[in-house]
Amino acid sequence: MKLYIEPKMWGRNTEEEKLMELSPKFLETFIKDAKVFEIINFDLQVIADLVCEFSSNEQCILAMMNRYNVTKDQARLAMEIPMCEIPLYLCEEEYHRQIERLKKLLQIVQEINDIQN
Repeated sequence: MKLYIEPKMWGRNTEEEKLMELSPKFLETFIKDAKVFEIINFDLQVIADLVCEFSSNEQCILAMMNRYNVTKDQARLAMEIPMCEIPLYLCEEEYHRQIERLKKLLQIVQEINDIQN
């Protein structure tokens, strides 16, 4: 059994893939990249200011990398996560619950993979 996701719903705008496998590696990377929301102190204004200041998404990502010392993947996640997902990551209390849910999902996906192998 494999689980599939729409990358754009996870802030991963890939033009070559409409669906991608939900793998342990993907979840581990996503959890690591989501730390960007802690780094910007769960402040949506940080993202809004970058969007207002720069004309392209790539410029926003580079500025976030420089200002907040985050990786390109972290900055990209913050800039590209869909607005409907923002409440899960930009509210500190909900962020911690969401990360715990993702860790549980990671555990389940790993167990499925172990059973299949």
